[in-house]
Amino acid sequence: MAWSARRRTRRLLPCAQNEGHWAQCDPLSRGAVVETGVETDLAIDGYGYFLVMNRGQLLLTRDGAFTIDFDSHLVSRDGYSLQGFGPGSIVASDLTITPTTLLATPTSQVSMLAKLDPNAAILTFDPLNPTTTSNFTASVTAYDSLGASFDVTVYFNRTASGSWDFHAMVPDGAALTGGTAGQPAEFASGAMTFDTQGRLFTITQTSNFNPLNSVNPQPLSFNFGDDLMSGGTGLAGVVQNIGGNGNELTFTSQDGSGAGTLKGVSIDWRGSVLGEYSNGHHVEVARLALVRVSSPNLLRHVGGKLFAPKDSPRLLVGLPGDGLFGTIRSGVLERVCE
Repeated sequence: MAWSARRRTRRLLPCAQNEGHWAQCDPLSRGAVVETGVETDLAIDGYGYFLVMNRGQLLLTRDGAFTIDFDSHLVSRDGYSLQGFGPGSIVASDLTITPTTLLATPTSQVSMLAKLDPNAAILTFDPLNPTTTSNFTASVTAYDSLGASFDVTVYFNRTASGSWDFHAMVPDGAALTGGTAGQPAEFASGAMTFDTQGRLFTITQTSNFNPLNSVNPQPLSFNFGDDLMSGGTGLAGVVQNIGGNGNELTFTSQDGSGAGTLKGVSIDWRGSVLGEYSNGHHVEVARLALVRVSSPNLLRHVGGKLFAPKDSPRLLVGLPGDGLFGTIRSGVLERVCE
């Protein structure tokens, strides 16, 4: 989706109502909150004020009605920039959410949990006819350094009692450097042995994954468990035992992802502003700043829901949830008096 600023209309909420008349209340007090469902509507659960900047003037408010403007800044309903800390920064500045592309993460490891049938037929694997010369297959999507996806199929074939081979292939060799178009291409293989209890005893493997036009070769290994020979239990991955379903894949995962574009933001209880990317990743782009004063008497009302320090008092600036400040609630607004 295209990244754009959002324009919203809100109905201002009173602090209290008494017999049809708005009651007087302390504008610095903590009020009740109301659900809005808008991700950038925020309330402070506990002590502190939001810090906003208006032409070099620092202002404090508990009104958390923020939006993203056309310059990608988080701003108050008055258009003032919310202050926060960028990644690695200890100085508060305008909180900006810049639309960016998240680079792809190439797959470096594929993990599988599976059960292999000890009574399966003994087969000799043929890479040109992998389906008919294997006992069991498992598939996963892997990614190269450019974000291209590959349908990887792992073929398992029983070679002897307690012994299995595996072969990792892509369906079309045209996707790999040196591959043949229209033919499946093998890029990794190995062997596994199991003890008389079905535990993974040994495993060996080789890999030569050369995706076209990207990092070449790309380190990629297969995690089939903690074999006994290496000091493991032999039970944390592929095992060999008899069951009602014969060969069975129970879990598969891989650590890569394609490239992603920023599609939205979320804000958690710690005030972390998380960029939500199209590839499913969430990346912290900033942390909100909160400020405390020793007494509300050190603040003066400058209009609306905004306050300014009197006589340059010392302000304590920090992060939500660190013990001195309250935490952040997203999708709600506090009923703040003017």
